[in-house]
Amino acid sequence: MTAVRRIAQLGGTTNASEVRLALALTARPRGLVEGPAIEHYEGALARAVGADAAITFGAGRVALFGMLRALGVGAGTIELNTALYSDATLTNRSTKEAAAALEAVRAAAENAQSKQMQVLAGHGLTYRNVRAIADIPQIVELNIGHNIIARAALVGLDRAVRDMLDVLS
Repeated sequence: MTAVRRIAQLGGTTNASEVRLALALTARPRGLVEGPAIEHYEGALARAVGADAAITFGAGRVALFGMLRALGVGAGTIELNTALYSDATLTNRSTKEAAAALEAVRAAAENAQSKQMQVLAGHGLTYRNVRAIADIPQIVELNIGHNIIARAALVGLDRAVRDMLDVLS
């Protein structure tokens, strides 16, 4: 028995051709399917499993977060990627791009904390740019190991860590 027939049998009112059509419309390669095709598929899926409604997701990670949210389980912790900010600060001068990227990190941290998530941040942070990220009160942990280890090759690990702690204090 094909999976489509099995799905159709589960719902009673949904026939195999309706499920097959919905799958074909939403499983097309090249790009996202939006609008009526998704609504049709979700409706057919809901009927097939005897549910009031169904929601589909376009990626596995998004689906996981959707399922956790439906179950009332929060993500708990999120790490914000600071690469755009870090890249914008490579010149060691204040730029519009750096200010905008910093504001985006700040807004994301506020948003995550408002959803009761613990906020971490990191990627490309250095001794010169970490202070502004560290000053965002919602961020409770920074991941800055690469720059510390690179500096440790020159001054030793103990001094490299102490220097970072000095920057952060």
